[in-house]
Amino acid sequence: MTEKSMSSIELSSRDAKWDNVKCLLIFCVVIGHVLYRYIDNDHNARSIYFLIYTFHMPVFIFLSGMFSKKGIQNRQYYKILFYIMVYFVMKLLQAFAESLGSGEMSFRFFWESGPGWYALAMAVYYFLSFLIEQYLEGYDKKKLFLLSMVIGIFWGFDGHMGDHFCSARILNFYPFFVLGNCFESKQLICHMRERQNKLISVIILSVVGWISFSKVDKVYWMLKLLKGKYPFEDMGINDWSGAAVRLAYYFATLIIGWAVMTLIPEKETFFSYVGKRTLPIFIWHTFIIILILDVFNGQEIFQRAWPLHYVPGFIMFACVIVLVCSMSLFEKSVQCLVRICQVQTNI
Repeated sequence: MTEKSMSSIELSSRDAKWDNVKCLLIFCVVIGHVLYRYIDNDHNARSIYFLIYTFHMPVFIFLSGMFSKKGIQNRQYYKILFYIMVYFVMKLLQAFAESLGSGEMSFRFFWESGPGWYALAMAVYYFLSFLIEQYLEGYDKKKLFLLSMVIGIFWGFDGHMGDHFCSARILNFYPFFVLGNCFESKQLICHMRERQNKLISVIILSVVGWISFSKVDKVYWMLKLLKGKYPFEDMGINDWSGAAVRLAYYFATLIIGWAVMTLIPEKETFFSYVGKRTLPIFIWHTFIIILILDVFNGQEIFQRAWPLHYVPGFIMFACVIVLVCSMSLFEKSVQCLVRICQVQTNI
């Protein structure tokens, strides 16, 4: 089986709505990774960064789970190798970019604090899905979701996970992948078209936006919770209240994510084109950010050019990165990885 285009999410019959959602999410990913440098010094950067983390990765992984069913049912085992290769490519690109500035090239595989954790998580999720599909045929997906929730909550009592093999985030975000696998995309779209759901979504996102910009200093401690890699003790929660907080986190992010997806339009636009190419953007954006902002001193240049408005300037810079990485040149690199993995798994 060949694939003309492979993003982190596959669509059998593409609905433009999901490409539009993915477009928003990949913009959030890149904007977040640019603004991370300024969250300690700028209120607006901190607010936007916090708002992004309330929904972007849970929704991304939910959609990944929703559109993984075909690959799992067809035993497309190459996907495991593919995502592992994506991780190694990202790791090498990042190390190379950093070496241009420092003069030394160093990296630690499978100790991941950067965006490469998503690729490792997807490899693990597909591996688990293939095992479950083969040995637990006819399993109840709802029970699997509840089990994944329990695991996702109670890993927080273990302070030894964190960035090692991305174990904390793999367990933390797994419920979103399993939940996505429980839904059919077209059925979900039908529910989201209802007028009352759109009204509720506007209210929900208005409240979340207000909190993010006017109360961010009071709720900023939750960022460790939203990132999904910190145990309870690192968040200052040392008893069973941590489990309750994690449970509330799951419900809150699901509600916010649902509201975001509901308000995204279904019409195919230029943004749908970008949404079809999220994976090359995901792979290359960190390399380009480090290259321009660190190696070529872009960070200092931008701040001098826009001393009072550097946050909007860096958001524009992030948007340019998204558009550049959606070009066919970068898409071809993903197609090449897909073909290599398909050949290797068919040997």
